[in-house]
Amino acid sequence: MKIRVLRTAMDDLAAGRLFYDKQQEGVGDYFLIVCLPKSIH
Repeated sequence: MKIRVLRTAMDDLAAGRLFYDKQQEGVGDYFLIVCLPKSIH
């Protein structure tokens, strides 16, 4: 299955990563690499 991610969604994901990394370094990567794929059905 192919998933197309719109530019606006990519911008939101980047902002989310920065937000989580400000809370604790490395959490932004965890958000993108672990949590996000699990939420795609």
